[in-house]
Amino acid sequence: MYNNFFSFNGRVGRSRFIILTFALAFSVVIGIYILKVINLFISGMIPIGITYFIAHGLIAVLFLAATWCSLSLIVRRVRDMGMPPIIVVPLIASLQIFDAFLLTKLIDVRFIPPYSDNTPLGGAVNLITTFALLFWPSASPVGSHNQGDLIDPSRDTDV
Repeated sequence: MYNNFFSFNGRVGRSRFIILTFALAFSVVIGIYILKVINLFISGMIPIGITYFIAHGLIAVLFLAATWCSLSLIVRRVRDMGMPPIIVVPLIASLQIFDAFLLTKLIDVRFIPPYSDNTPLGGAVNLITTFALLFWPSASPVGSHNQGDLIDPSRDTDV
């Protein structure tokens, strides 16, 4: 089960990617509600400064775990699409970081919702990435051939 979320090995198809992404989003929402309940219970027992420290620490752990799981799903989906994740994922991430930290300070124009925090460049990159991850067909695995291709003619015993 955890291998589906934390491992960078293997491939994940479109339908499984969608299911695992929804499962991850659901887990994060449930985790936030659990943290809220924990925060309500410990807020009366522990001084406020320590409560905030504990709550923010748990939120940071949840955020890092969700980011890691999301990145592993994206890497495995990009590999399934037949592209090298070592090139594609850093390229997309660098374009998004460039957009978020530099272009949003220089350009006042924003993209359409739900990417309204981005400039048109960042919104287009996010939109194209989303559609590619959801709708790009899976590539055939390396080494998958028809059974007839795997037969070595030099070992033919019927001659």
